[in-house]
Amino acid sequence: MSVFQQSKVLALLRSQWLKRFAQAALLLALAYFIIRAFVSGWGSALRFPWRISWPLLFAAFLLYVAQELSFAAIWRAILRRLEVHLPLFTAEYVYLTAELVRYIPGNVWHVASRVVYAEREGSPKTKTFISMTVELATKIAGAIFFFIITLPLWPHTNHLGAFNTYIRSIAAVLLIVGLPILLFGLRPQTMNKIFIYAGKLLKREIAPITLRFQDIIPVLLMWLASWLTVGTGFTIALYAIGFTIHSWEMLPVFMGIYAIGWAIGFLSFITPSGLGFREGTIALLLFASGAAPSMVIGAAAAVAAARVLPMLAEFTCVGAVQALRAIRLPAHT
Repeated sequence: MSVFQQSKVLALLRSQWLKRFAQAALLLALAYFIIRAFVSGWGSALRFPWRISWPLLFAAFLLYVAQELSFAAIWRAILRRLEVHLPLFTAEYVYLTAELVRYIPGNVWHVASRVVYAEREGSPKTKTFISMTVELATKIAGAIFFFIITLPLWPHTNHLGAFNTYIRSIAAVLLIVGLPILLFGLRPQTMNKIFIYAGKLLKREIAPITLRFQDIIPVLLMWLASWLTVGTGFTIALYAIGFTIHSWEMLPVFMGIYAIGWAIGFLSFITPSGLGFREGTIALLLFASGAAPSMVIGAAAAVAAARVLPMLAEFTCVGAVQALRAIRLPAHT
């Protein structure tokens, strides 16, 4: 091995070591704040009137299942705009099967898995990758978009006291400035420029997006409907475990909290499926909104309504498509 090759290997090992060290430091800091919040808020958690309404919890679960199934349907709609036509069940099977590896740290393994599975069903690798790029960009943008449009209702919750003024200002800025920037970022021309720059950094060629902006907008609207569905499920789940809905204005607030919690958890890229970051964000916002009297109650609610129920819904959908696939295969042989 030449000196140049040795230096490249050492540089790679050093970068990997630094990455692991940063991940470990962030996880330790996250664990510290979570434990501290639980210790300080344990008393209030014991006094909180926890109750379980199983019919409401089941209704919330069905809405989580509906959102889980919507993921593949939206991805299939993007593929259709790229002139790739997969049957709905096939799209569900490919999407949900590939999602099983999403819990491996890095949030990237499911990408390779879906590309492989989709190619077996007749979708070219390049178009599959483009569709996934558009899917991810519009999904994250949809979550942020949904959160922003619910922000104006925060000052009317009557739980924030002096923070009302600050949140009203933040809401105004995000509505006036944030939404146009978000829409501008979803233009295929803008995304392609970002991908070219990212490709240079990664020293890889990234396939350009061949869709038009008028193809992107319907997909964004589909994601907004998806976030509305799961946000309703999240709100029902909170009510099912004992949270009191102070006013109808709180309903969209809860929906927005779930959406932004998912987005931050996904963008963390540190823990599998945003573990800890999603719950932490949701707990903090539930506490800030006045819905949770302490961080520990918000964290418990986030774990139950924003982690356990979605995982149960995902595993249910994966199991269902695997069983249906096994039943359908003998019928086609």
